[in-house]
Amino acid sequence: RDLMLREVASRLGVDERAIRTELQRDTREPRPLGSASEPFVPVAELPSVEKQFLGLLIKYPRFIAPSATVIEPEEFIDPRSRAICAHLFERHKSSDEIDPSLLMEDFDDEILVNSVTACAVEEFDDDQVDEFWSDTVHRFKSDALTRRMASLKQELAAAAKKGNEKLVEELAGDLEELVKERVSNSVERAP
Repeated sequence: RDLMLREVASRLGVDERAIRTELQRDTREPRPLGSASEPFVPVAELPSVEKQFLGLLIKYPRFIAPSATVIEPEEFIDPRSRAICAHLFERHKSSDEIDPSLLMEDFDDEILVNSVTACAVEEFDDDQVDEFWSDTVHRFKSDALTRRMASLKQELAAAAKKGNEKLVEELAGDLEELVKERVSNSVERAP
């Protein structure tokens, strides 16, 4: 058990005593997993790219401020990722270092705490973090554009079905702007 605690503390970059204290507290205060009417349902893991990106922000806080200028928490698909991202952007923009155990204390929701833990154990090659950050930010922007375009296409189809020509024209213009933005982003990314 001691070896496992040391390994967990090492991977998380957290003081071993903090983990021991948390573990002792959890064993003294059992939490119900649910009542007979609420069966325990395991929580799905965060989307891989979101978990990795948040893990990068936790391990390398120097990326938080630049990330906050180019992406929005709403660009994350999972609501847990959005909450963690918003928290990092709001509270840790100027952090040189983030202690994952203290970060976990910022959340009351056990599911968010577990999500922060999952992000904090992500591992990175120090030589490739800049490239990973850049690639992931580009991917978030591209995915967000794709979702906005799909949504606009649905709105456009609905407006056309209703015969609302003014709205169709407006939405078609918006869609054209998004297509231009996507092409522009692709050209900027090309080597």
